[in-house]
Amino acid sequence: MYIALIDFHLVLEKQNSFNTMNTIKYIFILLLIFVTLEVKCQREVYLSNPSFTRVLITYQNYLLVRAFDSQSERHNIVMYDLLDIEPEGNVIFSSDETISDLVIYGDSLYFSISNRLESSIQVIDLMYPDNEPEVLLEVDFNPILLTVIQNRLFVSAADSTTEFDSSIQRLLEYDLGALDHGPILIADSLNIVDLDIYDDELIFYEGESESIFIYDTEIEFLFNVLEAFNGSVAINDVAIRGNELFLPNSVWTPFIRSGEILKVDLSKLENGISVFSDEVCLPHSVAVNDSFIYVLEQGIFEFCPKVVSRINLDDEITSVSQIRGGNDIIVYPNPVADVLFVQDKEAGDYKIFNLDGKQVLSGILDLNKQINLTVIPNGFYYILFDDGSTAKFQKINGN
Repeated sequence: MYIALIDFHLVLEKQNSFNTMNTIKYIFILLLIFVTLEVKCQREVYLSNPSFTRVLITYQNYLLVRAFDSQSERHNIVMYDLLDIEPEGNVIFSSDETISDLVIYGDSLYFSISNRLESSIQVIDLMYPDNEPEVLLEVDFNPILLTVIQNRLFVSAADSTTEFDSSIQRLLEYDLGALDHGPILIADSLNIVDLDIYDDELIFYEGESESIFIYDTEIEFLFNVLEAFNGSVAINDVAIRGNELFLPNSVWTPFIRSGEILKVDLSKLENGISVFSDEVCLPHSVAVNDSFIYVLEQGIFEFCPKVVSRINLDDEITSVSQIRGGNDIIVYPNPVADVLFVQDKEAGDYKIFNLDGKQVLSGILDLNKQINLTVIPNGFYYILFDDGSTAKFQKINGN
């Protein structure tokens, strides 16, 4: 930030030697650099330049990914220790056949592999990951997505005898204790993007209708994402923590390469969809582990490299732009040394965030409309009230 301000000052000093147009261009470039640097601070890069990856899942303190090694031309399942500062992947399974999906149930990793002639669903005991996997099922279809709930295996499948079409998948259910009985056909002609678990039931995102469904004894309509976002969603994956549903949404136009992580409270659907973080670039896959959400950012060119990033789910705000809507209220003095006064504001809860979106203080505004700021360091801050009104202020040393 200080570098940007110094350069801006130099531009003003030399404005006599620059024509007006060049000066404007220079300032614009500096602002772009500043915004880019600020965006990069919003989340942490966990893996830089990972190999071709599409699936992320977590198990205890491990992140498992489906990756393709272009040198050996093999499909791998790679395990990373989330506690390592500089994580190095351990390949626990490798095949020259395509690995479609990964799912954890207990200490077991279920995955599907397929080629043009045959497909199978296999399982690895993660307590002994070096052991050979067990072939659970050999099937005559292309398994695309898997999940396991209370000894029930759910599979989205495409017909292997015809040209692949993701919009005509079947949703099948197997009893893991009676695989010989074959599957139950739940639904047909679906375009399922992801399968997950919510409240011990199956939940899935259907790409054709852009809708989220939950399955119990029958498929029940839950809500429509397309309607909520006016058709602007491009979801590839979902992740769930408790009642929180996270959806990566890529924004790809001729002029924009960006994205966001959307959030839905499944226990309060009437609240609709909110933007949890808009500081990601073309997110494709997501996985939740404890307090973090891991995001595969597909990347494009140098300004938006391919990474696996992670964002702290317990941060109250992960994108300053969510509260940067403007100064809806008046606070004074500004800059302030010790006590901040709020003008024409009803009593209510407030939270104070720094420019990185980290909450530094919270409380209840009393009838005196005063907030003591002696406990926070000098710097620029945003204050956010429970009704959504905001203001920006600077904290300085007192005289």
